[in-house]
Amino acid sequence: MQIDLSWKVATKNLLRNQRRSLSTAMALISGLIGMVLLSAYVFRVHKGLEVSTVYINHKGHVALFKKDSLSSYYTRPSKFMLVGEEKAQAITLLRDFDKEIEFTGEYMSGQGLLSNGEKSIPFAGLGVEPKVYYQVASNPQITVWAKDWVHGRFLSSAKMFSENPNSVSITPNVAELIGRKVPFDNLSEDQRSVQLAGQSVFGDLNAVDADLGPIHSTGVAMAEDSSIIVGLSRLQELYASDGIQYLAVFLKQGSDTSGVYKKIKRIIADQNLNLEVYPYYDAVWGAYYRGSMSFLMVMGGFFMVLICAGVALSIIN
Repeated sequence: MQIDLSWKVATKNLLRNQRRSLSTAMALISGLIGMVLLSAYVFRVHKGLEVSTVYINHKGHVALFKKDSLSSYYTRPSKFMLVGEEKAQAITLLRDFDKEIEFTGEYMSGQGLLSNGEKSIPFAGLGVEPKVYYQVASNPQITVWAKDWVHGRFLSSAKMFSENPNSVSITPNVAELIGRKVPFDNLSEDQRSVQLAGQSVFGDLNAVDADLGPIHSTGVAMAEDSSIIVGLSRLQELYASDGIQYLAVFLKQGSDTSGVYKKIKRIIADQNLNLEVYPYYDAVWGAYYRGSMSFLMVMGGFFMVLICAGVALSIIN
């Protein structure tokens, strides 16, 4: 009875000054809508960044490296590659996570020159297994969360690596720099032919032939002028090595990335393996994701404070 009386008194107080009550209600509703929209925007961008980092940039949910490789691979690649026993240890370690893992991929990166006989430009190359490239490109997460982050021909050309082991995927910016127009289907065989040149792990100059085929985008503006993707075996031939830089692990949807990362890290420590593991959100391995999310959270927090302050002031007035 006392509770019913309290509600009646509260209702009378609200109706006593209808303008004040209406303006307060509008302020609360507007603030709530603003916070919901802002939260939805942050979540949408977060998912886009996550999918872009994991799949489009081929970092995987977690990645296994030789110890100190992340900081020293580019200065002494032959010493910090996963090869032989260490590569076998990494593969064996992952067998305990078969229930969480969707697929794994072997990767190698490097630099050199891309030339079509007329123009030469520096490239930052990534070697990927053709099968893994197709699995990544056809992952439904890209269509759902990052469709606007990839080139239109990215999905349709994903099988080209399997059909032609000599294929090389370049960005539209790289194509423009070497004087070639997308798509490459209308180009003659000679116009599609390019050469990749670089320094092998032994310090010798080496070169291999390749054919323009797939198109991709990195999602990072600064990388669009130099990024290329080639078959792993082709890049290994260029650098005269059968090793890899890292082993990327792509987890099933709904798997706990943080949990898998911590378990792998604990196994490496317990068995004293010469390996390191990094999640996609690590500040070093996933610097673009971590930096973008940190900025987004600061911006979101700032606007959340503005919304709450605006509502509070409106109620107080």
